[in-house]
Amino acid sequence: MTMAQFVSDPTPLQSMQHERFTVKLHAYVLFDLSLSLSGNIAISGQDNRSTFIDLYYGKHSDSRYRFKLFYSKEFQKCTDDLAQRRCVSFLEKDGSKVVTCSGDRIEVIDTKHESRVLKSCRVNGETSCLTVREGEIFVAINGSQTVIVLDHDLRKTKNVTLKAIKYGDCPYDLQVVKDTTYVCTIKHLALADSDYGIVTDYRDTTGKYRQAFSITVSEKLGLIAVLWGGIVRGGNRIIVYTLTENKSLLVVDVESAVARIRFSGRDRMMITGNEKTGEVKLYDLSHLFTYEHLKEHLVSELRNKDCRKLALDLCPASKASILKSISPALALLRVLEREAIIKETDMDTLADALVKINLSCHSIVDIYQKIRPGYKPKQTYAELKEDMKEKEGAWDDQRKQLRKELEDLKMHSAAKIQALERKLETEVTESTKKMSAIMEQLEQTKLEPDQTQEQNVNFIRGIDRPNQKRTVS
Repeated sequence: MTMAQFVSDPTPLQSMQHERFTVKLHAYVLFDLSLSLSGNIAISGQDNRSTFIDLYYGKHSDSRYRFKLFYSKEFQKCTDDLAQRRCVSFLEKDGSKVVTCSGDRIEVIDTKHESRVLKSCRVNGETSCLTVREGEIFVAINGSQTVIVLDHDLRKTKNVTLKAIKYGDCPYDLQVVKDTTYVCTIKHLALADSDYGIVTDYRDTTGKYRQAFSITVSEKLGLIAVLWGGIVRGGNRIIVYTLTENKSLLVVDVESAVARIRFSGRDRMMITGNEKTGEVKLYDLSHLFTYEHLKEHLVSELRNKDCRKLALDLCPASKASILKSISPALALLRVLEREAIIKETDMDTLADALVKINLSCHSIVDIYQKIRPGYKPKQTYAELKEDMKEKEGAWDDQRKQLRKELEDLKMHSAAKIQALERKLETEVTESTKKMSAIMEQLEQTKLEPDQTQEQNVNFIRGIDRPNQKRTVS
């Protein structure tokens, strides 16, 4: 196992003071943290009378993260027991739904519509912690080796028995990646228990701490971190390990009241939560694991035979001088830097060479690259093929959608033409009727002037002969 590099006093990228903890009337305690894929943060905890959930929007602007409270809810405790904790985890990446547990109750809450409880259920026992992974909810039970697995509708799908946990112990913090469950237990052990019976027991490589308080895993970055503590005088310590080889990569000293740690693989961040002050700090992993740290790891990892192979592949002209030096690994790295084969922002050539000769330290270089800002990983043939398959599926869906829209347009056009024909026919009929009525009026108009003229002539004749007597025959 490699010697981890120390960062004794790390500077956080951002620090957020939890508003609730500024109220002096309540002795709040932060217990759980959760991060959504969109960067939102969920905080849960309790005081003597109630438990709470607070959700914050997290937005990156001007090289800083801005947090804004968008949801807050308190729950009354059934008892005054401070040990009754509340855990929380996001179900949706935009923070619209969360799952929470406290006591024997589990609830799914819609945070967008007046805190509506969508689903709820009770379990046999007291919940100790929970996590969410790919549509499944994992809930640990206090004093039990069993983890209950539920779907989003809180229907039980299966039980997972953690064989690594001894009788009387149970998970205190829980993370799940694929078929492996990572836990910190009530008795402060850090374990990984897979479905295949493979158990990993994590230790403090510095030999100072023996109590594990929190655990977090990033499959995307290939990292696992454990929060160690228990020293009366002095702070806590975060040790970051590689996920594949379980090598200790980095040691970060933090405050003694830090109770939870979480990775955010989306933006290469690690966050910590202080149980006493409620303060949440964000650390940029690229600031913690630097280029100098990487070189120190490589110097401790590379053996003389490894340096010989790498020199032959990358800088054959300098092979002899490299192997004659006191530290061939350090000499190799200096030559590679001088010839610009490796740079702080580009380790691709060295990474390919390490994979080619099958050296395990390539995972450290891979992690270093992944946490660099703006890093875009190279796609393998299988990944490219899968990506092409996904794109073809998307294109096929688009073609189907266009065909449907075209058919709808044709049907709509045909219906529109028929409607226009019916309207035209109606208008022609109405016009014909109107023309007939006009013709009838015109015929009547032709007759009316003659009758009037005859009446006028008779009238005039009557005026000219007013005194003419009628002859009686």
